[in-house]
Amino acid sequence: MALPANIPDFTSYQPGLGAPAEIQFKIDGEGMPLVFSENQIPRGILCGTAGGLNGKDAKGNVIANLPLQAGYNPIRVSEITDLLGGAADIWVLY
Repeated sequence: MALPANIPDFTSYQPGLGAPAEIQFKIDGEGMPLVFSENQIPRGILCGTAGGLNGKDAKGNVIANLPLQAGYNPIRVSEITDLLGGAADIWVLY
C-alpha cells in the first residue's frame, strides 16, 4: 500500500523528541500573540485543561481551533494567537 501524496515531509523530525523536556515555560494567555523564532519552536505542548488554540504550525500555516487534549500534545507551533474553549495551564516544552 502506497502512502497518500499529501503526507507532509518530516524533515524537522528530531530523534530526541522522546527524551524529557529540558526547558519549559507556562503560557498564561497574556501578551498574545506569542511568536517563536525559527530556532525557538517548541517540540510540544502540555495542557492541564483541554481546550484549543489559534496560531501557526511550525511551517507557518495558519491553524484555527486546534484541539488540545489534557496532557501531552505533540504539535510544533510557531505562533499562538489565542487560547480557546477553556484551555488552561498550558506549557510549551523544549
